[in-house]
Amino acid sequence: MILIIEEFFRSNPDILLYMCDSANNQQAQRSRLFLHWFNAYGQQAEYYTSTEMVKDGDEENYIALIVKRSHPQLQTIIDVFNKQIAMFRANKPQ
Repeated sequence: MILIIEEFFRSNPDILLYMCDSANNQQAQRSRLFLHWFNAYGQQAEYYTSTEMVKDGDEENYIALIVKRSHPQLQTIIDVFNKQIAMFRANKPQ
């Protein structure tokens, strides 16, 4: 799994965003499993990750950011990601 991420960053040096598939209402488990696999490979020193949950009606969506810690705009990327998550949460349907 980590080889896929490393290959992605060789071809696309910017950022990786992903959203867990909601099939069978298993997105929370998919998110936890991915993070478990990712952390098992000890990549926290090389990659910054952030996983957030946003709701769309009653459906929970797990969205994650992965970016190399060496990225020259790391803090800006993190800030934009957090602002977008906050925007989704603020604009949720009542």
